[in-house]
Amino acid sequence: MKQVELPAAPKTLAGPVKAWSEPVVLPTYEPAPADRNPMFLEKRVFQGSSGRVYPLPFFDRIGSELLQKSWTALHIENDYLRVTVLPELGGRIYAVVDKINGYDLVYRNRAIKPALVGLAGPWLSGGIEFNWPQHHRPSTYMPTAWEIVEEADGSRVIWLSEHEPMNRMKGMHGVRLSPGKACLELAVRLHNRTELTQSFLWWANVATEVHEDYQSFFPEDVHFIACRPRRHRRNSCRSVATPPTISAGMPISPCRPATCASGHATISSAAMTTPSTRESSMSPTITYPPARSSGRGATTISAMPGTGT
Repeated sequence: MKQVELPAAPKTLAGPVKAWSEPVVLPTYEPAPADRNPMFLEKRVFQGSSGRVYPLPFFDRIGSELLQKSWTALHIENDYLRVTVLPELGGRIYAVVDKINGYDLVYRNRAIKPALVGLAGPWLSGGIEFNWPQHHRPSTYMPTAWEIVEEADGSRVIWLSEHEPMNRMKGMHGVRLSPGKACLELAVRLHNRTELTQSFLWWANVATEVHEDYQSFFPEDVHFIACRPRRHRRNSCRSVATPPTISAGMPISPCRPATCASGHATISSAAMTTPSTRESSMSPTITYPPARSSGRGATTISAMPGTGT
């Protein structure tokens, strides 16, 4: 299956940062119709969640027919980076391309074929997935509202937002590119629309293609890494440099190269919103210095998580 070609920026757009909406056609397997009954499944606990997803619909089957589906796509680019966002799939970032050498900085899935591992059923691998307030975001496969905003310094931001029905909170994330900067910034805003104190998790899954040249570099103050439980050992982290598998909590030496079979890095933050503060803002910055060399594994990906207030 060939890589999907992303549309070029319209010639009518001006300025160092361009942002526009233009659909992309992707091979797609769609979920079968949702169960007509509300789901109250207990003892399915992941990261503070359970199987009680009411009032969200629950999908337990994926269709077998491959379709060529046109998806709404939002594109933003400057001299260094080209980013594509899919608002109909939870506002996930589908692709980030280094324009200097044409390298895909995150794994770009060639087809939309969800697996049934999400809280409400469908979950898609690839790109950058944004998750809140728990687990793999109950609405990770659902549409978000969107708007493109131009800022005073010439930056442009694609804002994605939704009203989360399970806890009645509002979540927003803004994908920003600035003139002359080789970095992708993410602004996050969570609003507590209730009179109750609400706790939440917020993190992003960054998918990368795992191959023989893939490496992860840990800061010098990192002495342990946590991987999946033993029951998920097949997908647990493993060392590139040495044969033994890195077990959960195993000590590692600084900057030891390692890889994760699932190919996902995690940028996380956790906080609590109260009726008095009402809003929590975080500003993770995902920095992609454009590589001046070509070939796989040439680009380093680092991340600086923000903090919740």
